Amino acid sequence: MEGTEITARDQYHQSFDLLDGGVFMILADGTERVVFASSRTAALYECGSEEEFLELCSSRFRGMVDFDDYKPLDEIAGNHPEHFYFSFHYQTKKGYFRKEQHAAAGGSEYDGSADRRREQAGA
Repeated sequence: MEGTEITARDQYHQSFDLLDGGVFMILADGTERVVFASSRTAALYECGSEEEFLELCSSRFRGMVDFDDYKPLDEIAGNHPEHFYFSFHYQTKKGYFRKEQHAAAGGSEYDGSADRRREQAGA
């Protein structure tokens, strides 16, 4: 469609929402800010949307993880930040406790800033 610009977030949703497993992106800049969550990730936390999930976890990895299981991602990654495995317990929006296992890969440059600038400019 002419005049319709697809954002990076839209492209990620078009791809990652097709997967059975949840996909999320966290900044590796020390803030551990969650900048993307697929619809499956939101559903695992019993949220109806990415926005609801981000609100639930305050857009932070620490908010995704049960208090007793939290470790900073750089500590979990150790000497292998480009690819590592980890697991953690978490509480869903409805109060259920679950455990997840994840594979992490470094290198994504998406931080959401271009999409936010576009939204602020009214595009």
